[in-house]
Amino acid sequence: IGFGLQHIINNFVSGLILLFGRSVRPGDVIEHELVLGEVEKVTIRSTLVRTRDDTTMLIPNSSLVSMPFVNMSRGNRAVRLVVAVGADYNSDTDLVERLLLEAAREHPEVLQHPAPRVRFENFQDSCLDFRIKFWVKFDGSKRVASDLRYAILKKFREHGVAIAFPQMDLHIKTMGDNERNDCH
Repeated sequence: IGFGLQHIINNFVSGLILLFGRSVRPGDVIEHELVLGEVEKVTIRSTLVRTRDDTTMLIPNSSLVSMPFVNMSRGNRAVRLVVAVGADYNSDTDLVERLLLEAAREHPEVLQHPAPRVRFENFQDSCLDFRIKFWVKFDGSKRVASDLRYAILKKFREHGVAIAFPQMDLHIKTMGDNERNDCH
């Protein structure tokens, strides 16, 4: 009874903190313990969050108060997404950047403010690693990222830009007759 009452009181006090502190409000998009969703309701004991998969999650208020979470929107229903693309080492990096930005700007649901950005992240083993970062409204954000991947692939193919894939060079050394006899 003591532990159960302790959790109830903890969630109640945490609920008061959230309600009066206004750090989380209905409509906010939050990320908490690998869950990304929109806050639908904050009550005294728990917070109701709807995920992008349209499932509803009940998060105890004590968890929101005691553990870190990210309020991605703070009253703004937009969220930032990132699509990673690995371009072939022979690619023109300026062209890659231009095509990524075109694909994002042409999608009707990608917000133009803040504007999409491209970063050349790194040189990987088999590709040039690019990231396009863009903002969309929370609803349908997974679909927009998928649409953008299709558009990027189409643009890359139209302009002869290859998307890299892991490769390995294999060199086979042939041995002469003398070397073969020594290798028993």
